[in-house]
Amino acid sequence: MTTAGKLSRLRGRLARGVRKIKRIAGYDRRRREAISRLVAEHHAVTMVDDVLPEKIPAGAQAVLGYVDGEWPTYAQVKKEHPGVPVLSMAVSADYDAHGLDIEKGNAKIEEAPGWLQRQFATWAGEEWRPVLYIDKADAPALIAVCSAAGIKRGRYRLFSADWTYIPHICSPESCGATFRADATQYTNSPATGGPDLSLCSAGFFPGRR
Repeated sequence: MTTAGKLSRLRGRLARGVRKIKRIAGYDRRRREAISRLVAEHHAVTMVDDVLPEKIPAGAQAVLGYVDGEWPTYAQVKKEHPGVPVLSMAVSADYDAHGLDIEKGNAKIEEAPGWLQRQFATWAGEEWRPVLYIDKADAPALIAVCSAAGIKRGRYRLFSADWTYIPHICSPESCGATFRADATQYTNSPATGGPDLSLCSAGFFPGRR
């Protein structure tokens, strides 16, 4: 075999070796990400909410209640579920709460940056990340609007709605989302007849308010 032929064969072997290394590295990276996601979901908390507080069972790990709108349930569920995290949710950007419900008939995407800035000021001095609730399909637009306003993704908790009826937290690995949520509502009470269920990542509730 000529020298040129030997060099060509060597280059081919090197190229195959590089591709193999890249495949192994990619596999390891995906495995690490999958393990990290599974660990986070293993330590996750299931949050329950319903417009009818009596449907929320005793012993719930965490509860959501509304501070405004047609069903202001926050005060009642907080009283009835002592000792567990209770997330307050506003459906109008005019109200202050732990979270803002962004969907048709409630707050609008373009209202999110102003609402967030007000919450940052309201909770100044505390380690505080407000919550934005939105449908999975609309989450990328919300993230973009907040980013354009100078609010980085890490400054708020993203609470997505993805009614698969399978417990998960939206991510590229879990449901093909183009973003990573901090919590996901995976059931829809009108369809199930029971309360809504959401899976919240470990650390979603930094304190019990």
